[in-house]
Amino acid sequence: MKQTSAIWIAIGFVMLAGTSPMSAQSLAELTAAAQSGHVESQLLLGQTYDAGIEVAQDYQEAAKWIEMAAKAGSPEAQNLFGKYHFAGRGVEQNQSLAIEWLSRAAETGEAQYLYDLGIALQTAETGDKDLEAAAEKFASAAESGHVEAIVSLAVLFQGGSGVEQDFAEADRLYRLAARTGHPRAMNNLGLMLARGEGVAQNYEAAAELFQAAADLGLKEAFRNLGVLYENGFGVPLDETRAHELYRQASNSGPLSQSADQKFLFDRRLGAFSGTSEALETYEKSARAGDPIGQFLLAWAHLNEAVPDASPFVAAKWLTQAAERGHATSMTNLGMMYFSGVGVPQDFVLGYMWLTLASRAGEATALELRDQLGMAMPRAQINEAQHRAKSRF
Repeated sequence: MKQTSAIWIAIGFVMLAGTSPMSAQSLAELTAAAQSGHVESQLLLGQTYDAGIEVAQDYQEAAKWIEMAAKAGSPEAQNLFGKYHFAGRGVEQNQSLAIEWLSRAAETGEAQYLYDLGIALQTAETGDKDLEAAAEKFASAAESGHVEAIVSLAVLFQGGSGVEQDFAEADRLYRLAARTGHPRAMNNLGLMLARGEGVAQNYEAAAELFQAAADLGLKEAFRNLGVLYENGFGVPLDETRAHELYRQASNSGPLSQSADQKFLFDRRLGAFSGTSEALETYEKSARAGDPIGQFLLAWAHLNEAVPDASPFVAAKWLTQAAERGHATSMTNLGMMYFSGVGVPQDFVLGYMWLTLASRAGEATALELRDQLGMAMPRAQINEAQHRAKSRF
């Protein structure tokens, strides 16, 4: 009875990891439960290392525990372990083995698992690619109302891939998904209307759909809407507006804005003061080794509140504050490494500092890390995780 209570106490801490720091004891209890063979604990421990919330993100450690749960029969773990193999995340990439694990999970009939298997079958770079099978999985998931599966199936019908080309069915599926506010469905339906593919050509309706998808941040929709404005199709001819939309399309990715436009201020410190007296206090405090003073002095340099403001000086003080555990300094330093502002551009160090910032309690660091690290090779991510872990 006591062992069972300890297991569920540990699980509770993991589920609350995003809002409440996990104690070393709680992690130890969860690890002990996982080591004892408790499947749910193995999966939760793997997910904890996968997300890097309250622990150092470590895909290899995550894969170890997820594999145990997968082999014990957990469909959720089997699905996740399949994804790990498909992407080469924490394990050697093996798409054939990935599809085997994804197929085991999909045997449950769960719509998400069917969809994930369909994506693997559709995008495999090996002989395992099977568009007909992918269409079948998407169709099964779509029957349960899985919106992403509905859109993916519509794409296959539109292109005649894995199924007989059927514009009417593609149109029906896109409209079904578009009613839920799905941006890709809106954009693709807009393209069919603009081209007159299986439907009456309607530039005005296409423009409305592109605008709706653009409002949700889909970069392809910005570009498509720009084409309409550049040619005056369904909207007034407006080359200035078209060029602005093209600019927005190219600037809508996760690395589009430089990190110095998104630096964070530690809101616990109240308002920043740029008076000469305050700046003098910040400098004295910073030189005395106080991380708060170091952060504030760095902030003054980043915001040109001091003579001869320099991002290089800001990076120096942020590094010292980050080394002393100041979470917001870690976050800003990580963004500087990603963008090459004040420091040589280094994605590994950027990812490392954002991982550490998340562990130190900076709520936005995890999302920033995953956005900025989206294009990083898995070897760089593994190296960044190793460095973060070694600093704990």
